Amino acid sequence: MKMVYFDLLGGVSGDMTVAAFIDMGVSLSRVRRELGKLAVGGYGVKTCRVQRGHGDAVRFDVSVRREKNLSYREIMRLIKASRLGRNVQERMVKVYETLKDAEARIHGHAHHDVRFHQLGEIDSLVDVAAACICMEACGVSGLLYSVIPLGLKVAPAVSVMLEGQEVCFTPWPLENVTPTGLAILRALGTQVRRDVQEHFVYGRCGYGAGRENPPGMTNALRIAELSAKNRPPEGDTVMVLEANIDDTSPQVYAYVSGRLFEAGALDVFLQNIMMKKSRPGILLTVLSDARNFDKISDIVFRETSTIGLRYYPAGRITLRRSFAKTRVAGESVRIKTVVLPDGSRRSSPEYDDCIRAAGKTGRPLQEILELAKRGI
Repeated sequence: MKMVYFDLLGGVSGDMTVAAFIDMGVSLSRVRRELGKLAVGGYGVKTCRVQRGHGDAVRFDVSVRREKNLSYREIMRLIKASRLGRNVQERMVKVYETLKDAEARIHGHAHHDVRFHQLGEIDSLVDVAAACICMEACGVSGLLYSVIPLGLKVAPAVSVMLEGQEVCFTPWPLENVTPTGLAILRALGTQVRRDVQEHFVYGRCGYGAGRENPPGMTNALRIAELSAKNRPPEGDTVMVLEANIDDTSPQVYAYVSGRLFEAGALDVFLQNIMMKKSRPGILLTVLSDARNFDKISDIVFRETSTIGLRYYPAGRITLRRSFAKTRVAGESVRIKTVVLPDGSRRSSPEYDDCIRAAGKTGRPLQEILELAKRGI
């Protein structure tokens, strides 16, 4: 798997993205050839080398001979009717869906067709298409990007797409983060977290220049190829919340667990522990998505006697799973199948369904479990 890291030295825009990929090795002739598969005319593209700060960078320019403004629906029709590859089309759709959502929130559109104004112009469409073409040309499977530096001019659409992102503020007197550039990152990439411990091998890099060259800043985007080194299996990150409890009635824990699951906890479990002064206690552990952290921690503090809570992110890998239904003693029981790393499969009946079937039929639970296993 090949990743590309976007180091936002001076910001990001659509043309800076394309220029950085071209500086990294994507040929302009290939970009032109692929752009020809999109039924949009009246423009030309060219590159040149320029200085930005103390470094050399590529500048990518789109010159439009026939101005035209396209709506979201028009752009979607153009993408789907094009001869561009499937991956390029899918990436373009994701970028424009991100832009559409941002524009709709700003202007309060109640319908599904958004007039993008400046973002619907030909040069913006060419920038998005060329950026996605470059990613395909490099065999890119994912994007990572750095903290986002903001200049003194921030477009409304950028403000919306910045929600939840780590930013830093600069005195730069220009719009150094454009809606097109940020939409590419938000739709196709992930911001690098400071707790990431994954190791990569740094490969080729390229520099894409912004239009302006103000003093005191390097108005350029640096991108670099990353190859995973000893990369762990694909997975995700969860929050682990822990609390040591020694003075809550055991009768409470079933209720607390239920409330935590209702709040979105991925798992809840209890362990017997020996606390200070040799007092027996309970270690309550909750696994949760980061977005549910506030709800989960509030329930723990409200419903137990703990006065402290530990939390930390943890990597997690899970097996791919699917569900099917079978009939056991006339009752529907789900069968869960997981795919092991070697491709083999393992199936088992859902315990809650078997309990329900036993209750309805009056048969012993063990018999229902055995019948369900035979039907796998």
